[in-house]
Amino acid sequence: MRITGGNLRGRVVKVSNSKVPGFRPTMDFLREVIFSSLACYLSFEDKQVLDLYAGTGIFSFESISRGAKSSYVVEKDKEFSEIIKNNAIILGVQQKITIETSLIEKSDLNSRKYDLVFADPPYDTVSFWEYYHLISQKGVLSDGS
Repeated sequence: MRITGGNLRGRVVKVSNSKVPGFRPTMDFLREVIFSSLACYLSFEDKQVLDLYAGTGIFSFESISRGAKSSYVVEKDKEFSEIIKNNAIILGVQQKITIETSLIEKSDLNSRKYDLVFADPPYDTVSFWEYYHLISQKGVLSDGS
C-alpha cells in the first residue's frame, strides 16, 4: 500500500499478513479521491487529526504527508498498533503520531480537540449515527470543524 499524496507520496506502508476478520485496507484510488475532495474545502496544514478504527494508520500517514501537525490513532488490535508504530518510524513521522491501543468507547479522547476525524470501522460494526453520537458526546471537535 502506498501513500497517494504530499511529501511522503509513493512511500510504502506495510500491512498485516494475518487474516483478521473484517479487515480491508482502503484502496489507494479511493483514498486519493477522499483526500483530493477534502483538499477542495480545507488545508491539511497544521491540522490535528483523529484516526479511529485506524487499521494500518494510512489515513494518519496520508494526512501528515499533506501537512497535518499530528494524528491521534485509536486501534484496538495490538498487532495493528505495532504495525502503525513501525510504519511511523520507517516514514520518519513517529513524533507526529500518538497511538492508543483500546476500544474507541474507552479511549482517552476528551483531553484533546481535533480538526479532522477519520473513522473506517469494519463492515457491519458501527453505524454512522453511532459514530457521530460518540464523537459528539466526547466533544473532541475543535471550533469550526
